[in-house]
Amino acid sequence: MQDPQLHKSKIMNTKHHFGYLKRALIVSTLALGLITQVGQPPAKAHTRYKLIDLGTLGGPECYDGFSGIPPRLLNEQGAVIGGLGTAVPDPACINPDCFVSDALQWQKGELSDLGTLAFNAAGNFSMAFWINERGLSVGISTDAGLDQFGFPTENEL
Repeated sequence: MQDPQLHKSKIMNTKHHFGYLKRALIVSTLALGLITQVGQPPAKAHTRYKLIDLGTLGGPECYDGFSGIPPRLLNEQGAVIGGLGTAVPDPACINPDCFVSDALQWQKGELSDLGTLAFNAAGNFSMAFWINERGLSVGISTDAGLDQFGFPTENEL
């Protein structure tokens, strides 16, 4: 028969080894997370964007495209182009809200109404829909004249 004291020391030894084993598992688990991050590049910070209200030209709408091709409304220098509705009623009702819209350019906090090709505001509209890195934009404008079919004439710039 075995000595009861010997049996008790084996149990104590086993418990002692389990304690070391638990600590080793905890330390290795924590170290594994650090080891796997060593070869990876640091996480990039999320890009921060700033929302800016460009203002209005007095009308209810903003227009961002007209030509059927995807517009380029923002360049690398931060200039924004497009079309904004004015408070002038449009007798030809070219836009869905029946207000005249004018091309715009916003740069460095200043909103510029690019106007139309015609001298009078009523019945004309313009819109810029492409801008390059030099700040030159392309758009369309009407001059409130009617062609032989009764439609407003257009002049592309």
